[in-house]
Amino acid sequence: MAQMTSASQWWGRHRITQRRTSYWQIGPLHLWIQNLPHQWRLSWEHSDDWLDPNVRLLPELENEDPPDGILEDRFTFRESADQLTFSPALADRTVVTRLETPLHVLPGEDVMLYVSTPLWVRVEMTEPHRFLREVPSYRLSDTWCGPVGAPGGELGYSSRTPAVLQLQDVLFRPHCAITAVHLKNLGATSLHLERLNLPFPRLSLFYSPRSGFWTEMVVLERKEDAELASLRLEHQPPPESSPTQFVAEPRLAGENENMVFRAFSALFREKGES
Repeated sequence: MAQMTSASQWWGRHRITQRRTSYWQIGPLHLWIQNLPHQWRLSWEHSDDWLDPNVRLLPELENEDPPDGILEDRFTFRESADQLTFSPALADRTVVTRLETPLHVLPGEDVMLYVSTPLWVRVEMTEPHRFLREVPSYRLSDTWCGPVGAPGGELGYSSRTPAVLQLQDVLFRPHCAITAVHLKNLGATSLHLERLNLPFPRLSLFYSPRSGFWTEMVVLERKEDAELASLRLEHQPPPESSPTQFVAEPRLAGENENMVFRAFSALFREKGES
């Protein structure tokens, strides 16, 4: 029988009985984990509804294998335990988000935007500690950030949900994190904003029992009349997320303050665009 869980219960340590299969649903991610002799087997697939709000756990499925034809990884060890640790993680690339409606941010003006992006699920052996793999809760489309064929671009992801101006318009989901972005136009010309690029590997992750996962608030300052912006992190989520607890460090450690990067541009090219 399925066990419904809260958003906070899918992550942390979980015991998986040997020769049994555990089934997990974390939003659109469907994950089967088998504890076999000297072996862990992970199988997964994604549903088409990437905003699926359900979190479910079947702790033990006796003599039931995952469906055929889905993605799978196997990990072998001389000695394996019966516990795995599941951890939420932010995207391993930058994520490009379209705005619900393009905006013109006038010189000297600022705007607050809210972005929701799917998390990755990090799976590790608990004792002895071994990293197994990460599985995205939903696989976003690839996109190229920057002029095609020119230096300075990078491969990123394209988000499925638009950035919005009001927090009440954000769809809260247990497999997604919310980022509040304070955008300041310090340039001399109006900023035509259609898409926003955020460096998620440089952000930390937090959790609120009331409203789910958050990153720290991001401040973007456009100082020149260009598509570049300087990045400043507030080191905690915005007040409206409170209370929160710290969950994970950034993937990319180091000095992020005043980093300059391509934050908004009409030159983002999604896979399949001509």
